Amino acid sequence: MNDKQPSISGQDELLARLTDSAQEQVIADIAAIQTLSVLRFIQSFSLASRRYPKTPLPPPTKEYHSHWRILDAVRVLLLRHADKAFGCDFQDVLDRLIKSTDSDERIAIGYALPYLSNPMRYHYIAAESLRTNQNTIFCSIAHNNSYTEYLDENTYNQMVLKAIFIGEALSPIVGLDARSNASLSHMLMDYVRERLAASRTVTAELYRAIGSHLNEGDLEALERHYDAVANAADQDQVRPAILQCLQRNAHLSPATETYRRLERR
Repeated sequence: MNDKQPSISGQDELLARLTDSAQEQVIADIAAIQTLSVLRFIQSFSLASRRYPKTPLPPPTKEYHSHWRILDAVRVLLLRHADKAFGCDFQDVLDRLIKSTDSDERIAIGYALPYLSNPMRYHYIAAESLRTNQNTIFCSIAHNNSYTEYLDENTYNQMVLKAIFIGEALSPIVGLDARSNASLSHMLMDYVRERLAASRTVTAELYRAIGSHLNEGDLEALERHYDAVANAADQDQVRPAILQCLQRNAHLSPATETYRRLERR
């Protein structure tokens, strides 16, 4: 072990936001990680909830986000140090840690994934978090987390659909526009048709996720939805979203025609 205290990007910014006693504890926890004792690392991670405040993190930086608490940021920092210290053995260490984590700790692991070396290695952890029935764990990956860029298309598409099913917003999904695809569009439009047939509401955000992947056969459903929300509480959200979706699909001449027709109503 090096005598010099190791540091990683964002560490100084985080320490500056902590009390003197909390700073000393972080440094001690990092030192424990450098001993390469898996048990000491797991203990430090598990005891973090007793040692660090759960208050909101002061103004965010590149490494720390506004929805994180100080406790979350410290846990992410410890995970990053462990990743660096254990090297190729860290995956096994993390798998062992996960077996004993509670939901709050699992959320911090989700936050940390894009900051670990070789993030793709941990795709299975993200996928498992997205399958959970706990919304907070699901959102630790789905919302405001750049790890969504590493998800394969099927996992990403299922994440978007699940967010809609469980009533979570789509706008916080990183890469929502860039990752639109034909398969997702097909699934979303099937969902729209099913909801309309059952006289159920459809979130306006869905149309943003469709991107530029409409098919000509989808236009009838969009027009039906546009008419269905007349005088409804969500009319001011749904109708502009449908029109914007049609504009993004101007490469389909019927989409342009539908846009002009709806805009005149």
